[in-house]
Amino acid sequence: MLATRWRNFAALTGWFCATVFTAAPGAAAESKLRDDVTAMVMVMDGPRDKNCAERKISDNQVLEVRPDGTAVIERWTLNRCGKSINYLVRFTRNAKGGTDFDVQLEK
Repeated sequence: MLATRWRNFAALTGWFCATVFTAAPGAAAESKLRDDVTAMVMVMDGPRDKNCAERKISDNQVLEVRPDGTAVIERWTLNRCGKSINYLVRFTRNAKGGTDFDVQLEK
């Protein structure tokens, strides 16, 4: 119920930034971050249309990297019934050792 309220708030206010706190780097943390970004892209794409219920992330590309090789900006492509919609995802490190991300529709 709380998750549904948060999604409704995000959709109504246009606020699509999230914070992910990771205990340590590695595959589990990266998987959680990927899942969180995917969930945010799906929220931003809005409710499923009765004529098109098929949505999935079909691609992501690194557009900018830090000197240590980690991504700063990525383009995530959502495939909605054969139509590609691009989102830009900006990753920033936070003071607690995790990663914040911001998702915007690419214009």
